Amino acid sequence: MKPKKGKSFNPLDSYRPLEEVRGIKGKKKIHIPGKIRVLFGIGACLILIFFTFVLGQYFEPVHTALGYVTQPIQNAYSSISNWITEKTEQFQNQKALQEENRRLKEQLDELAYQNTILENDLAQLRELQELWNLSNYYEAYPKTAAQIVGRSPNNWYETFIVDKGTDQDLKKYMPVIAGSGLVGHISQVFSNYARVTSIVEESSRIYGQVNRYQQSAKLLVQGGQGLKDSDTSLDPQCFCYADFITAETDIQVGDEIVTSALGDIYPPGLLIGTVEEIVSLNDGRTSRAFIKPAVNPESMNFVLIITDLWKEDMKQEIEGDSE
Repeated sequence: MKPKKGKSFNPLDSYRPLEEVRGIKGKKKIHIPGKIRVLFGIGACLILIFFTFVLGQYFEPVHTALGYVTQPIQNAYSSISNWITEKTEQFQNQKALQEENRRLKEQLDELAYQNTILENDLAQLRELQELWNLSNYYEAYPKTAAQIVGRSPNNWYETFIVDKGTDQDLKKYMPVIAGSGLVGHISQVFSNYARVTSIVEESSRIYGQVNRYQQSAKLLVQGGQGLKDSDTSLDPQCFCYADFITAETDIQVGDEIVTSALGDIYPPGLLIGTVEEIVSLNDGRTSRAFIKPAVNPESMNFVLIITDLWKEDMKQEIEGDSE
């Protein structure tokens, strides 16, 4: 379009006027009714069904090719699905096994605890049975039972505490027995407890004799804790000992040593222990017999106390102490 004369050039003059553009937009559109649209859709579907039925055999290679593509994907999906399922089951089984293991451990701990209690009860029952047998063996002596509630701190129990005292008519010098023989005697007595001195204690002195024959020589049995040096492989702290003239006394290893009637504290016939070893002393005339006590103090929990004093002078001494 050439510019008119008398007017300045305007670069927008070559474009159509706005009114013309609005006129184009305002033109009326073609309207297709909804029923016609439905009929066209149905027709298209029928045509596709027909071509699929008639020409489906020609699409088989396409299906095969798609099978080659989709089969690995399906296999991979199946493998992943099976792996996840397997791992889930393993996790559930492991969790169940852990829970079962925890319950079994609790049951095992409970059974171990009950077993410990039963073993302790059985040990006490055996000890009480031994006391019963011992009481019947020494039925000539009146006795009362007591429980040990305290011990001396050293390795061998030179003294220990029982739970009865003057309130139960216990007195000083009363003999104490347990297991299969002599333990010691009451050295101190209080209202509701008493201290017992063991036969292995340094100050212990017991008149004894060999139980193998009637007219045996009398021995002075002493507590081994008083020995400092000794030519023996045994631990003297855990034994009693008796020195004797070698040529005049018949003592052998394995002999039982019992209390004799010469003692002031202990009545005759109480088992002190068994000769474990005999050694010759330096003078060449005497020997020393090491006597293993009949009762192991480590296993004692109960004792029997002979409530009758052996000799009358013991009673007089007690009465003198009380005054």
